[in-house]
Amino acid sequence: MKDLIRKFNACIERSKDNQAYSDFKEGVNKGLDIAKYTFEDNLEKLPLSDLEEDPAEKIRSLENNFNQLLSGRCSIII
Repeated sequence: MKDLIRKFNACIERSKDNQAYSDFKEGVNKGLDIAKYTFEDNLEKLPLSDLEEDPAEKIRSLENNFNQLLSGRCSIII
């Protein structure tokens, strides 16, 4: 799991705009930071036991699960 967290964090860092010159880009960077810091806390909620398939399927499944997790969290806030 630590390897997955490290890869996720590296992906987030690559996605951030290092020269955010607008409020929008700063907001995107803050959102990416939130995703980075909450991913590890919520990783145990994702069903990982059935992910012994190929890497592409693992990634697709993790993306779907994480998006569902975020959707559930957003509906609680609204």
